[in-house]
Amino acid sequence: MARHQDIDDMSARERRSVAVRNEAEHQGATVAQQDDEEDWPFLTALFAGLAVAVIVNTFLGLMPG
Repeated sequence: MARHQDIDDMSARERRSVAVRNEAEHQGATVAQQDDEEDWPFLTALFAGLAVAVIVNTFLGLMPG
């Protein structure tokens, strides 16, 4: 019964994950799942900053003077 109460408190993504796991358990198979969470926010921000710097530098280099 506690398992059903826990499911009521989960987000939609967690409910889908539990449903896939339960289906796999009933079929006797294991299912690989992709993690939806962003594991590298710092690295993503670093690459975004690099892209912005390259674009700004390109336009500054094109300005005469």
